[in-house]
Amino acid sequence: MKKCPKCKGPHDGNNSWCKQCVRDRAKESKRTPEGRIRSMYNAQVTNAKFNGRKPPTYTKQQLVGKLMSMDLYHEIHAAWAASGYLKALGPSIDRDDNTKSYESGNITLMTWEQNEANARADNRSGKLRTVIPHKAVDQFDLDGNFIARFISIKNASRHTGISCSVISKIAHGKTKKPRTFMFKFS
Repeated sequence: MKKCPKCKGPHDGNNSWCKQCVRDRAKESKRTPEGRIRSMYNAQVTNAKFNGRKPPTYTKQQLVGKLMSMDLYHEIHAAWAASGYLKALGPSIDRDDNTKSYESGNITLMTWEQNEANARADNRSGKLRTVIPHKAVDQFDLDGNFIARFISIKNASRHTGISCSVISKIAHGKTKKPRTFMFKFS
């Protein structure tokens, strides 16, 4: 059995290092300033594909060059490292206009925590975060009088205290006699 040159432990396979040392090396690489940027870029490409958007209009190397020249990036990265690499304090890139893809003029550097807060605020306010639009739902009393319009079932649930599944069943006509309110898709 071969020995890992780093930890001197046994390992099998084609790699010269053991699995744990390979994982540790990858983790260390992703925590370097350039490695973190490469990880963010890869996430942008993956998210763009998943959400049906175009991939970033810049290359990985262009993003590395842009962020490495920014003092703010180095400040955020240093604070992230000092925290022991807490996810919330890690560098992150947010799109200014969420209807567009990642483009040089449409990105802002911030911490992951700030980016997550922006996403939550945008979802609550109805500002679209993806290319998949929300399905608006209207609330009526049992006599058919309009009460309110909500941007989504989730938003209606937040405001009325009625579960999403109940609102969905009513809006889809699966509940014949609702007890409190009627809901219909706009």
